[in-house]
Amino acid sequence: MGEGKASSLLVILVVILSLVAFGFAIAAEKRRSL
Repeated sequence: MGEGKASSLLVILVVILSLVAFGFAIAAEKRRSL
């Protein structure tokens, strides 16, 4: 199995999860301010 492919896939997964969490935080702040 390719080690580099697995590690890059893991990095992409972490980036996507952090972006989703960031988006949820912004949505919660906007909802709270309204």
